[in-house]
Amino acid sequence: MENIIEIKNLSKSYYPGKKNCVRALREISLEVRSGEFLTIQGVSGSGKSTLLHIIGALDDADSGTAIVDGQDLSKLNSVKRARFRNETIGFVLQDFGLIPYRTVMDNVAVPLLIHQKVKGKVNSIVNEVLEKLHILDLKDRRITELSGGQKQRVAIARALVNQPTIILADEPTGALDSETKKEIMGVFKEISADGRTIVMVTHDDEIAKMADRRVHICDGRITEEE
Repeated sequence: MENIIEIKNLSKSYYPGKKNCVRALREISLEVRSGEFLTIQGVSGSGKSTLLHIIGALDDADSGTAIVDGQDLSKLNSVKRARFRNETIGFVLQDFGLIPYRTVMDNVAVPLLIHQKVKGKVNSIVNEVLEKLHILDLKDRRITELSGGQKQRVAIARALVNQPTIILADEPTGALDSETKKEIMGVFKEISADGRTIVMVTHDDEIAKMADRRVHICDGRITEEE
């Protein structure tokens, strides 16, 4: 199986040259196979979210290379990076990142709005994704009316609606109770079974064990792989 993510000697610092300089990543190298479900573990401040942001073209590395789905991210300008994020990456966040007073339908449709090729098909595409995640009956509900588990399913639906190659999830179960965590991880396992690549940041050991492989980051370095 070929690699869909290839990270080599990646380094990233914040506030370089200043007293409060933070070396978030230190010459990290990592490969992720197409269709693999990988979790990244580490304490707060270890660099795991920084690595996820660079893979998702939300942040730039200081040195090293990040090739994602065949794209060398350092070669992309801001317009191409935005297109790459929208077409290739689906993001799932701990705080859901939803628009509170809009409906489920409105929230899930957001990534489709800049695609002229799906004009006139938005509702049918959203309905299909909502049905797959068993929340079609919630499509007209406002986000403020949903439970935490329902909100995360909506966030996952939004991440999937453009049929991205890669799902990046940053502590997606962090705000959920233990029973809902299992439910949401079941959803991620189904997505993985469909052949999508998932890279998930988590501090939860039980959650990490459910992935195909897990790596540990400490002080900006990968210290262990399982």
